[in-house]
Amino acid sequence: MVIKYCVMIQLGILLDISENGEMDAENIINLASFVVRNDTIKLLDSFKNTLLAYSTTGNFLYEKKAPDGVLANVKDVVSEKDEILFMSNYIYNEQNNIYTRWNTSTDEVSVIANAKIQTDGTKESVGTRSFCSYGNNIRYVMPFSNIILSTQNNAIEFLTSKKVLKDSELQNIHNFSIMIYLIFFSGFCNIFETDNYIILTFFNLEYTVIDKRNNKCFRYNYQINEEDDGFPLFNILSSNENVLIGIADLEDYDILKDKMKDYIVMKEKENTDYDNIIIKYHEKLSNTCK
Repeated sequence: MVIKYCVMIQLGILLDISENGEMDAENIINLASFVVRNDTIKLLDSFKNTLLAYSTTGNFLYEKKAPDGVLANVKDVVSEKDEILFMSNYIYNEQNNIYTRWNTSTDEVSVIANAKIQTDGTKESVGTRSFCSYGNNIRYVMPFSNIILSTQNNAIEFLTSKKVLKDSELQNIHNFSIMIYLIFFSGFCNIFETDNYIILTFFNLEYTVIDKRNNKCFRYNYQINEEDDGFPLFNILSSNENVLIGIADLEDYDILKDKMKDYIVMKEKENTDYDNIIIKYHEKLSNTCK
């Protein structure tokens, strides 16, 4: 059986890349993530610790071995510059470098942020998309932290009534799982940024919206409630300019259509041959965060 991966940018399918390519170098063992920049698609194989590059027309360009262990726990990636990759990583036992930077030209690797926690034999992630790239800045979240950090050294701090764990307390966590420690401030799982807003999510339970124009903050639940003025942002995976991109299964999508029909616009004829629906959430340019 040949598994094919759909590489997408701005919701346009560029090409299918097979798990088994035409050349020995193209055999993909474990595709962890990919990034598209300057008409080049770079795939990260965490098992082979290798970067594989393709053109957007599907031609295999080259492969490059990463320094030892650099891709072992990689979860997601964005390109800071042509040759520099910013990566988020799983936490696995004592391996807790959550964010790293790899210069693929010089092979220099630097640790951007290190967690003080450990896991007990399992790979745990901060979230599905725990960093976001907007302009020349990358913002990222840390487990149990009330501070949103960035590569431009500007931060956002949240005031909370829950206890925020100190580094000395985090060092005592050897079986990290955010859901186990909900009595403390658990931080955020995902972050997305548009021109006017920063959206922070906590699993599929709630999300927080920061209005960058006035620094006001709003908190919403994911539940579909006709009396709630918040929109249920299901499973956001990425953001592009002023559009959030998410995925909903058919059952959730049916609920969305019934409850939020005034907001939903179908661009193409519905196709029920698929298990999931890709949803684009367009920013509403008003003074409210709906």
